[in-house]
Amino acid sequence: MPSGSTTDSAAATAAAVKALLEFLSAGGPIGNFLFGVTTNRLWSMVEGMQIIAMYPLLKIDAPGNLGMGQAVMRKISTFELVGDDHQKKIWGFN
Repeated sequence: MPSGSTTDSAAATAAAVKALLEFLSAGGPIGNFLFGVTTNRLWSMVEGMQIIAMYPLLKIDAPGNLGMGQAVMRKISTFELVGDDHQKKIWGFN
C-alpha cells in the first residue's frame, strides 16, 4: 500500500487519540486542572466569537411579535415567568 493511504492516517489519528486519553487519565490533578483551564479558555473564545458574529444582526428590524417571543423565552430561562410566591414554594427561596 502507498504510505499516504487512509489506513495510515486513521492509524495515526487513533494513536493520537490514544495518547491524549492516556495523558488525561494519568495526568493526575495537575493535568486535569490544566486541561480544564484550557477547555474553559477555548469555550470562552467560542462564546466571544458568537457574540462578534451576531453583532451585525442587532441592527436588523424585526416584527414586534418576535420581540415578544424572545421576551417570553428570556423570562422562562431566568425563571421570571413563575411568580415570586411560586418560586418560594418550588425552590425554597426566602
